[in-house]
Amino acid sequence: MAVSRGRRTSARVPLRPLLLALAAGMLLVSCRPPIAGEGGEATDSGGGSPLPTDTPAPAEALKPAELTSVSVQLFRGFGAADAALQYGQALDSYAQSNIALNLIAPIPGYDPFAVEPAPASVTLWVGAVADVAPAKAAGLDLVTVGEITGRDATVLAVPSAEATAPLATLHGKTVLADTAASAASLRSAFVASGMEPAGVTIVLPDDPSAPFDPTPLFDGTAAAAAVSRYDGWARVEEGLVATEADPASWTQRPLTPADAAPLGELVWAQKTDVADPALRPAITAFLGVVAQSQIACSQAVEDCAGAAAAQSDRTPEGIAWSIDQLDRLLFPARDGIAHIDPAAWDRTIRSVASAGVPGASALTYTNDLVNAVLAALGPSLDVYGKGFVPRDDLPLLPPPDAGSSPTGPTDAAPDASSGVSPEPSAP
Repeated sequence: MAVSRGRRTSARVPLRPLLLALAAGMLLVSCRPPIAGEGGEATDSGGGSPLPTDTPAPAEALKPAELTSVSVQLFRGFGAADAALQYGQALDSYAQSNIALNLIAPIPGYDPFAVEPAPASVTLWVGAVADVAPAKAAGLDLVTVGEITGRDATVLAVPSAEATAPLATLHGKTVLADTAASAASLRSAFVASGMEPAGVTIVLPDDPSAPFDPTPLFDGTAAAAAVSRYDGWARVEEGLVATEADPASWTQRPLTPADAAPLGELVWAQKTDVADPALRPAITAFLGVVAQSQIACSQAVEDCAGAAAAQSDRTPEGIAWSIDQLDRLLFPARDGIAHIDPAAWDRTIRSVASAGVPGASALTYTNDLVNAVLAALGPSLDVYGKGFVPRDDLPLLPPPDAGSSPTGPTDAAPDASSGVSPEPSAP
């Protein structure tokens, strides 16, 4: 089901109540792949004008001359990494930028690289290198045009008693992975440690669109789990509380140091679409909205979480924690938000190739579109995250005696407790 992205109103309303109201009614998941020639609408089914907001949209300067349908294929269910997409939608940034957004959740058995060309329509993919490497075999020549999550946030969830145990202790055991990308990161870590990945049974979710279920960790079926620090790890902690287990009985350990971590999720497009003068502006405008929304989310975490909660089984409070954790991967951005660091790219390709992922070495990147975005947003937005301050008042879990009240212990020393070193300030 293609989803209309605009809304209609006759009066201007305050931003925060507006976002909370929109979060309650937003439907962002596509129920099936887009049909050729279908495309979304920039306004609601009643044909009204896009909703005016109190927030200016610098990304408007990048908008294409013609309304363009942008279909975005995801490789896992909606999570904290998609908050910028949903927050941008809540602010009507896509409609203002002449883009009709169509988000496509993964569908078991459906080929994510099946593309049917249509007029004024472009398909993008949001995923890690391991996700899109098979595109070459499917006949697509993809290039990454910008970042979504910064560096790879995969951590290994293990019993606290095994926090410092070598990876080799997992040989012959079963390990969960919340996504295929996390599984690839784990295999790369095995190779780097001199361990044969085939010696471990890695179990992925049967349905990539379903929330990660950490239950096998608690019943002894799995010995550990490779998960994203900002979402999968949060589900482990929340699952421990739900089963009345001690959250301190499990801990997370980074697979790679922060300064050696590969890239996380990226935005991908077909090279022919990037070179097409009719479609390139729409891709650039999409990147502009995402970058603008990421900056806005870092400054309005609760509002962004409220928008994302409409398509999540997690609480807005928990999602707010996850968004803040994700923001710590993005900011400060030394080269600017969404910009791809060449050294990190080379490191990522080597890492994924070492994990035995075919097609990774054939992938390429370009910063040309991101440079246009930074030029458009830079004069008015903090594209380097110089003013970013982590939110240590956003706990993931409430204290044991406070019921559901989100006033528990905070991640007071985020970079130390997460194993991720702080990055130097942006220029």
